[in-house]
Amino acid sequence: MIPPEQFAAALAENQSALDDAQADIEALSARVETLALAKSAAERRADEAERRAADLSAALEEEQARVGMLAGSLRSVYSGALDQWARSERIASERTSLTIEVAILRDRLDGLRIEQQELLAQLRERTDIHVAGMEESLSYTGLDIDSLIQRLRGGVTPTTAGVGGPLIPLPPSPPNLDDKGDDTLGAELVDLVDRASDLRDVANRLPLSVPILGDYRRSSGFGARTDPFTGRRSRHEGLDFAARSRTPIHASAAGTVVFAGRHGAYGNMVDIDHGLGIVTRYAHMHDIDVAVGEAVEAGDVIGRVGSTGRSSGPHVHYEIIVDGDPRNPANFLRAGRSLIDLQE
Repeated sequence: MIPPEQFAAALAENQSALDDAQADIEALSARVETLALAKSAAERRADEAERRAADLSAALEEEQARVGMLAGSLRSVYSGALDQWARSERIASERTSLTIEVAILRDRLDGLRIEQQELLAQLRERTDIHVAGMEESLSYTGLDIDSLIQRLRGGVTPTTAGVGGPLIPLPPSPPNLDDKGDDTLGAELVDLVDRASDLRDVANRLPLSVPILGDYRRSSGFGARTDPFTGRRSRHEGLDFAARSRTPIHASAAGTVVFAGRHGAYGNMVDIDHGLGIVTRYAHMHDIDVAVGEAVEAGDVIGRVGSTGRSSGPHVHYEIIVDGDPRNPANFLRAGRSLIDLQE
């Protein structure tokens, strides 16, 4: 059995140990509490740091997005500037090309103008020669050609012809295109062409061809001759063309039949009015193939060679009557041959 004093001493010693342990526990508790407070503060700082980091990250992303937008804008501006520069280069190149093209076109236009003047001069010369040739050919008929032209126009001449219409000003001529030389040549050429047209119209009205095609012989001329029946000198107002009986007789120009029938010494006869006061007469015909009022063209068959009336044998008596006066058909035939030669 442990003595009480020893037990009390052991108990006191245990109590001291317990007190020390309690003190250590309290110290540890205080330390744990301090550590807990530090941990809590650290956690708060960590949370704050995370929030700050998140804010910085968001701000960074926003800045990066803004930088990306600025970079895109810069790229767009740069690309636009490049496009504008390229467009300016193209425009400058096109302007240079157009300037060169305009210069080439102006040179070509000058060449065409010179060529046009030469062509107009050549046309004028050729037309002048042609008109002169037609005038000379038609002059063989002995007719007043200008008078015939005026009659063909119904009395209207180029200076008296009616003209009119609204006044419409011409637009201004482009630079370097108003060439008075061209205008003069052109006006002269127009006048010559009009003259040639008038001469052609008259020629188409005149009896300039032989009324018989094929084999024939001129058996009697125009004017004084020995009469085949009396042997005395007499006047013959036409040409006689001897040919086989019933050889076709052709109209020597277009016109209208004004007589077709028996006419005394002329026998079977046809008269054709060609206008302009000109009538052709075909006599001693065997047959008549046209009627009064019938329109005929040059070359149409109007009858057949015969020997009716005062005739010594088959032939056609051919007359040309101008304003009631007989004219020598040989002159008209000469004019016709000359016009044919002119065309060759």
